[in-house]
Amino acid sequence: MTMTDHEQLEDVNEFNVFWFDPDGNTHKEREFVTAMEAVECARSLSTRPAAKLGVIRRIMITDGDDFCVFLWEDGRVVFPDDHTREMEARGDH
Repeated sequence: MTMTDHEQLEDVNEFNVFWFDPDGNTHKEREFVTAMEAVECARSLSTRPAAKLGVIRRIMITDGDDFCVFLWEDGRVVFPDDHTREMEARGDH
């Protein structure tokens, strides 16, 4: 039995979560967590009062190769965008 890509991601602690303040300072919120933990952390950060007040301006999830796999800015998801998500859903990379 082989694992799906989704199941493999759940077992890999390679994601990091950062947030950025209005001065551009970077704050590492989580390090070496699973994809699910990273997404939950980003969701939590984006709904906090600090995000609503503009203290948290940007939230980024990076993978083990330090590539950005998720980016939230000023109240909205900017990456992956709708087009990228549609391509991934169809298997077009």
